[in-house]
Amino acid sequence: MAVKSNTLTLYNRSVNDLLYDYAVSSNYQNSWVYDPDLALKNDPDIWEKVRSDPAFMSSIDRSTRSIVKPWRVERSKVDKTKQGHQLAAICNEGLSDIYRFNSSRRRLAE
Repeated sequence: MAVKSNTLTLYNRSVNDLLYDYAVSSNYQNSWVYDPDLALKNDPDIWEKVRSDPAFMSSIDRSTRSIVKPWRVERSKVDKTKQGHQLAAICNEGLSDIYRFNSSRRRLAE
């Protein structure tokens, strides 16, 4: 007689947080693509309502986190000169001085 465990395996875990992603990807595989302006015409506050829903917001957050990753400026692999390295360091310093640069990148990715 086999002993059953009370722990969830990887195969039994909930996939509710992925349902939105699957639904969107299946819609893009159809021949009909829904007009995004139709929702705005019917309800101008639709974006605020979507962002207030935890399921949609977790999907948006997961998507932007996978797009916006830590960054750094590197010189070209072809350029082996000291000036190329200095230019990359100057650009890296200039971009890192921008106020809330990473959060702006995430906002643009939404």
